Amino acid sequence: MELRKEPVYVGIDLNDRYAMISYYQLNMDEPETVSTIAGSEIYQIPTLLAKRKGLGQWYYGDDARKMAKTSEVICVDALLKRAVNGETIRIEDESYEALDLLALFLKKIMDLPKKLGNVFECDKLILSVERLSKENMEAFWKIAPKLGFLPEQFMVIDHKE
Repeated sequence: MELRKEPVYVGIDLNDRYAMISYYQLNMDEPETVSTIAGSEIYQIPTLLAKRKGLGQWYYGDDARKMAKTSEVICVDALLKRAVNGETIRIEDESYEALDLLALFLKKIMDLPKKLGNVFECDKLILSVERLSKENMEAFWKIAPKLGFLPEQFMVIDHKE
């Protein structure tokens, strides 16, 4: 007889300044919000990417913010706004779609629970934004498959919900 695992729901509260990630299973009393540092209660992750010059190495969140103080990286902020506006960002000799960079940021923060010892596969992703619009919904529906989610595994809500 096969054991049925409890589904895991991941929620990401996202804006241009920060993101916060939480996960929930039916056997939990309440969702658990993940910090970038084990044991810390600092939950806000700066919505920021930094690419090391001359290499394909990307940093995110606080690491990107720290690296931004050096001349070794090129930073990209306002990822959500840029993705919704359909911007193309030029870094060194390469062009990147802001939508792809936002997807990269989301992938990186979705790996946080695994890095901190909470190994699971996400069954459903819920993104929460301040306000829903046609433009941000279109952007999110383009991002979902980049993150490996089918439409029934993906939901976007606003803070009113």
